[in-house]
Amino acid sequence: MENDCMNSSKNKNRSGTSGSTIVIHQYPGFIEWVADFSINLSENFWIKWIGVFLLVATIVIIFPVYGDDNDIWFHLAYGKHYVTHLTWHIDQAQFSWTPVDVTDWIYGTWLGSSIMYLVHELGGMCALYIMQWLILMAVLMMIVRYACLTNDRLDMFRLMCLMLTAIVLKLTQVYLKPQLISTLLFSITVFIYYYSIQRQHQQSRLYYLYPAILLLWVNIHGEFMVGLAFLGIAFSGEVLAALISKNRDKLRNVLLPFGVSIAVSAAAVLINPDGLNYLVSILRIWLMDRDPVSQANVSVLNMWSYVGFRMQNYNFVNAADVIVFMGILYLIFCLVGIYKTRRINIPILFINIAFFYLSMKAARATLFFPIVWCYGIYTMISESGLREFKRKMSPFSMAIFVFSSGYCLYLMLTTMPFATWLGYRMDDYIPKKEVAFIKTYHLPGPVFNDYLLGGYMMWTMYPEYKVWIDPRSGPYIKEVLPDWLRITGNLNDANLKYLTTKYPFKTALIGMWRSDVTFWLLKSGDWKLIYFDKNAAVLINKSVVHSLPPAALNVEVGTNRFSKLDNPVILTNLFQFYIMVGPGYARDIRNIFEQNVSNWLQGKKEAMASMDAAIHQKEIQIQQLRRQN
Repeated sequence: MENDCMNSSKNKNRSGTSGSTIVIHQYPGFIEWVADFSINLSENFWIKWIGVFLLVATIVIIFPVYGDDNDIWFHLAYGKHYVTHLTWHIDQAQFSWTPVDVTDWIYGTWLGSSIMYLVHELGGMCALYIMQWLILMAVLMMIVRYACLTNDRLDMFRLMCLMLTAIVLKLTQVYLKPQLISTLLFSITVFIYYYSIQRQHQQSRLYYLYPAILLLWVNIHGEFMVGLAFLGIAFSGEVLAALISKNRDKLRNVLLPFGVSIAVSAAAVLINPDGLNYLVSILRIWLMDRDPVSQANVSVLNMWSYVGFRMQNYNFVNAADVIVFMGILYLIFCLVGIYKTRRINIPILFINIAFFYLSMKAARATLFFPIVWCYGIYTMISESGLREFKRKMSPFSMAIFVFSSGYCLYLMLTTMPFATWLGYRMDDYIPKKEVAFIKTYHLPGPVFNDYLLGGYMMWTMYPEYKVWIDPRSGPYIKEVLPDWLRITGNLNDANLKYLTTKYPFKTALIGMWRSDVTFWLLKSGDWKLIYFDKNAAVLINKSVVHSLPPAALNVEVGTNRFSKLDNPVILTNLFQFYIMVGPGYARDIRNIFEQNVSNWLQGKKEAMASMDAAIHQKEIQIQQLRRQN
């Protein structure tokens, strides 16, 4: 029969201009078979649960301890102050010996920092990381609960949504700070709104939880303003939709209590240590153009510049690409829904547009769009009857899911083989021994320090020692931070004189990642290196060396104590330090790097080649100096 049809088709083709030609192809049948097979495969029971296992494994692996964020330490210092003094007030300048200006800078995290401190007191860094994981799981489980509420079944599309959300959240949620709790409160806020949409016929009273949530939120973290913005956008969209559809029952029974709860919530956020001034200070930051010093903060970097797939473990790139992909997917679902139902969900459209813009505007805001996106997508699927469309996308969803998982696992294997989880080996990243040395021998203050170490100093050295600068940045915007950027941008004699004249410090604690600053001070001849370990160096002005005990002056410069290190970042920093001491010492660190660092590490060969070149160049310089002498 098939041959007859094909011959008939050929005969009709030969007739050419005599009439319309009908050509029967066999290819569409094969394509349909592949599509059906892919859909059935993605819906297979075992495939779905293997996907669940892969999702959990991927999330666990991509959320390690980085040790490259020092904000946790000043939050613990703040929390200790709040809890021990039973107050919600703090003098923002009390930790610094340098001039600070907090006139326009209000940091309202008294409750958030107190929670972080109490959790740390309960179980140390491990307890804080457990809290981080509980929050992450709660955020994802609320999304799952809402999907089930819309009668959606577990499928590859849901796994893809959770995977993409986790990848974006990694940019901000891998760090320990009150923003973690802020993410949880934002998720609860969004969940209540969408849950109430699904339960409108029951006249849900969950809206009245908003004032309590915002009252807590305003005292935990400044992102409460985003929560208020979400409620305002959702309410405006709902009112507009109800007016267009002339749905007076919804206006009276649903939106009236919703509006009242928002009004009470707006009043509740005024209950904080600084009242209305806190809100004004946040709005000023949002609305004013940032000066070059403020823009140096990576948390406010625009995400558009990071769009563009590349095989490197850079959170900014991953988050930017995924957010753009999510935006495109939302647009596709929105257009299909409009085509099918001839209507659009105005509130969801407003919410997604606003939070897509916000998340791409600043790195620290990337967490918001994936959360509202998940709820918006599932609402559209339910309201517009797009389940079959979503089902047909199952092969695509499975492909994106598998690729995302494989991509993340590959990058973590090749770029983070030294990562740790739940606070294990956290000491690898902090100058614990260096700080202990300063405190043990009571080195004279004030202490000059680099930008990052200030947070740890606030936690471990206050009130005996105060800091020159710390990662809060805000108090130092007008004077100290510009000075830090000035001297590190040009380590010359003029800037050294400027620094030591304006800030008469006697001791310096400089991280190994800023060895250039360490040797800049030593080169002047006025400073002596008296101690260093894997994370920092301790220097003292020669004018006070005579007051120190002999034990404080016997600095150990050997490399044997670092023979067990396997962290490539720390070893690279040590190499940059030792290359300034001598090529022999640097070669020792290079050999430790080669032996201990995993061969899976991406760029290991290039790093070793760079070390070899630096050693060779240093040896040439030494030989040239010997000839000249």
